[in-house]
Parts: sequence; structure tokens; C-alpha cells
Amino acid sequence: MVDEVIKYDAHYSKNTYTWILPDGKEFTAVIDPYVVSKACSVGGGAIEHILKKAMRGTGKGHTMEDLLGEIIECANRGLQIERGE
Repeated sequence: MVDEVIKYDAHYSKNTYTWILPDGKEFTAVIDPYVVSKACSVGGGAIEHILKKAMRGTGKGHTMEDLLGEIIECANRGLQIERGE
């Protein structure tokens, strides 16, 4: 179990997370949204773009409201593509 996330560094192609573990040690992991997408068989397109944005979070200075709006726009565009619009 992780007590708290202490650092977050967002980049377009990867996210670096550092947590403080219950024993007080730091744990850092680099998580690439494209690798996650492939591992989860997301299939690219709008879903991959949504995943990438969600993993980025507000790390690039966007507000949560802005971020959620971007995700909704991506989802709506994905629906349009699926419907052939």
C-alpha cells in the first residue's frame, strides 16, 4: 500500500511517479502510456488518446476541469468516427 505520491513528472510519452512506501522508502516507476495501452489491448485511436490524457493528469498545468473536457472531446470524436460521421 502506498501512503502518498510525493512527486509527479508528466511528459508526453512517459510518466514518472514516486511514492513513499509504508516503510518510509521511496519507490519510483516510469509508466509509458503507450506500453500500458498495448498491455491492456486498448487498440489505439480515441481510447488510447484518452488513456494518455488521463495518465498525464494535471501535470502539464491543466485544471481538472480542462482535463476532463479534453477527455470528453476525445470520447465524442471517437464516437463520431465509430458512427462514420
